[in-house]
Amino acid sequence: MRPTALLVAAALAGFGATAAHADTDHYLFVAGGYSTSDDEGVVPDGVDNELDARLDRDLRSVLVADVDTEAKTVTNWRRAGLLPLEHPDTEEPLGWGYMGVQVNYLNGRIYVGPGTSDASGNTADFIAWADINPDGSLEEFQTSERFPSPPTNQRIGATALVEADGTHYIYQLGGNQDETGQTNRIIYAPIDDSTGAVGSWSTATLTLPTADDWFNTAVGIDGTLVHISGHQPGEDAEDRSMRVDLIIPQANGDLTGSWASEVYSTDYPRSWDQGIATAVDPLGDTYLYILGGAPDYDHIYFTDFAFGLTGVWQTATLPEGLRRSTAASANDMIVMPGGSVDSSSYVEGTNTVRIATVGEGGDLTWEDAAEPMMQERSFHGAVMAPVEEAVSVPEWMLY
Repeated sequence: MRPTALLVAAALAGFGATAAHADTDHYLFVAGGYSTSDDEGVVPDGVDNELDARLDRDLRSVLVADVDTEAKTVTNWRRAGLLPLEHPDTEEPLGWGYMGVQVNYLNGRIYVGPGTSDASGNTADFIAWADINPDGSLEEFQTSERFPSPPTNQRIGATALVEADGTHYIYQLGGNQDETGQTNRIIYAPIDDSTGAVGSWSTATLTLPTADDWFNTAVGIDGTLVHISGHQPGEDAEDRSMRVDLIIPQANGDLTGSWASEVYSTDYPRSWDQGIATAVDPLGDTYLYILGGAPDYDHIYFTDFAFGLTGVWQTATLPEGLRRSTAASANDMIVMPGGSVDSSSYVEGTNTVRIATVGEGGDLTWEDAAEPMMQERSFHGAVMAPVEEAVSVPEWMLY
């Protein structure tokens, strides 16, 4: 975290006026995405002079809000920082859409990407990360090495952080590529816990357990890498099933041996575009949630993950159908900010912030936040980060 002097400077510059509320225990970051095609709802008129008509319309920014996980509130939206605007090597303009689950938190930093401007964009070949300041603002983003080639990139795939033998690794699983379409490749890199830097990329021994995949999702849970199948192009019924796959990485981060897999539903041949979250119920049990997405936009699948795969999946429904969204969670709280509620025109984003409270047995109770997100967004990503230092700035310093 940064010295107090820098925090005071930030306050004098204007950001300090949005310092964390007294009961804030987490920050909610929303990164990248798309928004509506016109100006309405993109740059709120006169609401926040930190927003920029071009950069925020293109959604190259990261928004942040204060979260109170006890009161289940999300408030005080503002811009936290800007994602890299140009590729570090090619200097081409970057797009940060199709984020899905590709925003992660570790040790006071957020990790974002790979992002892409569209399904055929060629910029999705690195990870960016930034330090979180005590007030929720972000330091300048740093970038990893480019992914090994070929394939050239892995856009619209799944990203997850997993700890193996005391080292955290970031994994990129599947995605779309320039050479032949979807890929089954998995790459990984270590993260330096002190500096946050992403190390050199390696290609895992194992590939995806299903066919070449994209719009798939992944999450790390207690040292286990969990992969959820997405929009697989394979024609074989088994390749296209709605599956969850697990593996424990080796001490060096590699994936060897075999995946443990199970079908979580046979409702459809495949499911994609969903949000993924893990949360803890009042009894301390960890639950894995698959929320919304196509083709069944309001469906929720969830299971008790205390002992890994159980073969027992429960179902529930969202308050409204939702896709092109994302989910973030902390303790017994899940937040789904933005996303599309229009299945026919799913680029159109919303600014509704949906909050779920986890009850015993994993049941969810939903309500909308009183304060909407300051922009309508879809194709974005989100993550919760704990507030590690209290912020206290005298009010007179903010003017």
